[in-house]
Amino acid sequence: MAYDSAALARLVRSLAPAALLAAIACGSSAVQTEAPLPGRWTSAAELPEPRRGVGVAELDGEVWVVGGVGEDRRALSRVDVYDPDLDQWLAGPPLPEPLHHVALAAADDRLFAIGGLQGDPALPVATVYALDPDLGRWEVVEPLPRARGALAVAVVDDVIYALGGQAADESALRDVWRFDPDEDRWDPLPPLPAPREALAAAAIGGVVY
Repeated sequence: MAYDSAALARLVRSLAPAALLAAIACGSSAVQTEAPLPGRWTSAAELPEPRRGVGVAELDGEVWVVGGVGEDRRALSRVDVYDPDLDQWLAGPPLPEPLHHVALAAADDRLFAIGGLQGDPALPVATVYALDPDLGRWEVVEPLPRARGALAVAVVDDVIYALGGQAADESALRDVWRFDPDEDRWDPLPPLPAPREALAAAAIGGVVY
């Protein structure tokens, strides 16, 4: 398949602070980083606690990792913040409740923890929490219209798009929603062509993929 190398390089730069990619390994504390193409993976400071099913987003040049499932298979409320300049993790304000497979998005200079799974057996939630790093606390905003975990999110012009996910009956979802932080409102969009859960999404040039 042919590809545009310049567009690919722009994608790499758009996905992480200071043209740095951080890969948070599932079920591990290991972190690898990569510079823009061409490049190679190198080891970075390890997560303070191994876990999987985390939410990850970049805000103001730092990588935020929220929630997840720990080594004891329990959901976590833990939040860790990675500074790539210092190669150091700092503790962030914990989530108000333990969550895993929660989606994390940065928009309007805030972080939004959207949906997720909790409990055993894992049940989805519709709760959405917003964090202003300057204030240092999570606040409840308008919840998702339907509870879900393992969804994907992408951001275009400070508007959040939430796609698919896992419902309470463990079925995959097709619906897509648009959240405007200024209006604190979810609006429906055309559904995905097929149900998807544990999916990924990214936005480039105003288009969500």
